[in-house]
Amino acid sequence: MKNPDILAEKLKNSLVSKGDIFSFRSGKKKVELIVVNHTPQTEVVKIHENTAIFFQKKTYQGGL
Repeated sequence: MKNPDILAEKLKNSLVSKGDIFSFRSGKKKVELIVVNHTPQTEVVKIHENTAIFFQKKTYQGGL
């Protein structure tokens, strides 16, 4: 994504847990983000203006 701050603003006040998937459009591409970890290690966390979001690019290979 060209500007991750826009994504952080869209997710602000969202409740998330490990395994949640968020889908967005970036131009003509569909981008899916999966929550793989969060701190604190509780069942659910809330994203706020001071939340640090880290991205790791991984290509989905298909199959289940």
